[in-house]
Amino acid sequence: MKDLVGQKLGGYAIIEVLGTGGMGAVFKARQPVLDRLVALKVIAPAVAKNPGFVARFQHEDKAAARLNHPNVASVHPAGEDRGIHFIVEEFVEGGNLHERLARDGRTDPQEALAVCVFVADGLKYAWDEARIIHRKHRGYVPPVVETSGGAS
Repeated sequence: MKDLVGQKLGGYAIIEVLGTGGMGAVFKARQPVLDRLVALKVIAPAVAKNPGFVARFQHEDKAAARLNHPNVASVHPAGEDRGIHFIVEEFVEGGNLHERLARDGRTDPQEALAVCVFVADGLKYAWDEARIIHRKHRGYVPPVVETSGGAS
């Protein structure tokens, strides 16, 4: 799937790979029409052969698209181009919590608690509004917590 870098998929210009796994990959991409960066979640071709998985993927998009919360990344329309299924999500600058901990080491307990509250608030909202539970699928979804400057 790394061969998608430099190509267009559904009108999105793929810039770089953010994460990969057995279920697919997440790319940083540009949406030229609105001149913005997005995260493009793409199902691996082998997985896309399973109609049940594709249906669940599309259901995830519809459920998540209803969410509007500062602690939850916005979801934009899903699509399919040349047999490749994808979901478009808000791109959050700053890297993920795993990268930050690897770079900076241990974090201050008060900051860690603030991040936990931030995450719990977003997860509770997603559950209350759409019965969505975030699962990290063995390397497919990058870590859920994005750090764009610090929890507040």
